[in-house]
Amino acid sequence: MTAMLLGVACADVSFTYNAYMGYQGEKTAIRIENDGKNAGDTVELRDDTGAVLAEVTLIRSKGRQNVEITVPTGRACVTLSLWRSGVEAPDDTVMLAAETRPGYSITKVERDDKLISITFDSANAPSKTLQILDLLDQYEAKCTFFLQGTFLKANPEVVKEIEARGHEVANHSYSHPNMPDLTNDQIIADFNKSSAIFNEVLGHEPTLYRPPSGYSSQRDRAIARALGQEVIKWTVDSRDGFKDTTLNTVIKRVQNNADSGAIVLMHVYGKHTLKALETLLPWYIEQGYSFVTVSDLLLTGETEIDTDGIQHAVQ
Repeated sequence: MTAMLLGVACADVSFTYNAYMGYQGEKTAIRIENDGKNAGDTVELRDDTGAVLAEVTLIRSKGRQNVEITVPTGRACVTLSLWRSGVEAPDDTVMLAAETRPGYSITKVERDDKLISITFDSANAPSKTLQILDLLDQYEAKCTFFLQGTFLKANPEVVKEIEARGHEVANHSYSHPNMPDLTNDQIIADFNKSSAIFNEVLGHEPTLYRPPSGYSSQRDRAIARALGQEVIKWTVDSRDGFKDTTLNTVIKRVQNNADSGAIVLMHVYGKHTLKALETLLPWYIEQGYSFVTVSDLLLTGETEIDTDGIQHAVQ
């Protein structure tokens, strides 16, 4: 799903930003721009169902003003539009990321059928990626690769190979920025850039998102979900990406912390990644576990995410 981000008509009145965020059922302020030429005009702020969320009278001078609305419920993505009296088309349209409260990242899934997801973050190391794929094939393990957009752009054939072997490719941002430091517009720009390269290389957009370095805010989580991407962190960090971590430490961290429904964080470029997998894959299989993609691990139907990030089915 691609967000509507750009104005569609004239510049008499427009949204100040390309993206807004609010909590479903709660009030939020939407800032708009007025060029001062239509002072006193009434402007309606509508959602994509045509419902009028607010009316505002334009101020008499050029500038910004806030419009307070109650965020619609039941939808993660709402298209807002500005309509002046007597005008047949909106002056501007924009996306509102309508988050539920709270909107935690998923760290684990509550299930008892001995399924685990091993995930790999990467921005480089295409040759190691192919070696990992060969090893995963030996154990019929399916995994999720959270790749930066820069990786997809530089290594399209490797990315296609990941999907061809039955694994999942997910979004790890385009260039690994610190998301909490970005504005909503900058966050949207990064997501749109990633979606564009996903479409170019794989012919579809991602459905999962992992924040760079695991650092996220309610804003990027809301925007991710508005764009149809669930937010995924991890149960255990194997620390395979740390140069001072030993092979034994990587193996024991996973074995001691990952059981049914766990999401394991690994890195394609890790010093001990391949060797650790050579031990971990057969060890879990001997205990009756199977390795699946994150999308296959997630529960379907009505679910909730608790304060620890664990996804539960709603009874």
